Amino acid sequence: MIPVEISPFCNFSCEKCIVKKRLHEEKPRDNPKIVEEIIRYVPQNSYLGFIGLGEPLMPIGQKRIEEIMTKRKDIQAHIQTNGSFKLNNKLVEFVKEGRLDIGISYDPHHQQAKNYKINIQEDCVIGVTVVLSSTPKSFSVKFLKRKFPNLAKILVGPMFDIDISITQPIMSWEKVYEFCAEIGDNKEGIIIFLEISKDWEDEPSKKMIRKAITGKKILKECYAMPEGFFIYIDEYSKVPRILTNSKVLLAGEKGILSWKEIENELVSIEEFFKD
Repeated sequence: MIPVEISPFCNFSCEKCIVKKRLHEEKPRDNPKIVEEIIRYVPQNSYLGFIGLGEPLMPIGQKRIEEIMTKRKDIQAHIQTNGSFKLNNKLVEFVKEGRLDIGISYDPHHQQAKNYKINIQEDCVIGVTVVLSSTPKSFSVKFLKRKFPNLAKILVGPMFDIDISITQPIMSWEKVYEFCAEIGDNKEGIIIFLEISKDWEDEPSKKMIRKAITGKKILKECYAMPEGFFIYIDEYSKVPRILTNSKVLLAGEKGILSWKEIENELVSIEEFFKD
């Protein structure tokens, strides 16, 4: 998947926003030719992940996603959204065609945002992401399945204290594991999984990775835990991402930094995809 920050704006201002420096503390950097450059340079049959910086389903984001997927019929995509906007008719068509899938960030972190409300068509949502700073007092997979009838997977992870480090969870990995174990063996047919980066060198992360690989290997870097959920060991932190100024940040994990801190590490889309 190629992560793409398609919108420079967000209608939420979450307290622990992981990209708050570039999103809320600096002037937005946006290239009006970003769609043109993606259409021209992204390789054939690419899978794009439209994510934050800003909210991908802001009107500017929807317009851009629609144009990219209309003109590049070989492209498939995922949108990770806060769910506060309805999908336009064309994006709904892409969902029905199987070219586009929708994940919603549905957790206390986003629900504390001002004027929080779910407006997205709920039957279009196939994935829910739950980021935790503490164990929820009430959580129901059955409720989520009723709310999002086509829900197939729930990603659970800790919120990170980015003022300290991208690898510093507010809720420990052990507590996240315990929560996944509680909801993993559900009767709704929902896949529960936890993701952790193989590149993190801190001891709590390495300990969780060691625990993960004691499970049954299902796919490359995906392990089934005896409690009924899965752990996926990813390389997401190192995956390059296309930013709203249409430049590529080679080390995606640095996306939490300010524009000033990363501007010397960016390359053009043309240069990145030249081979």
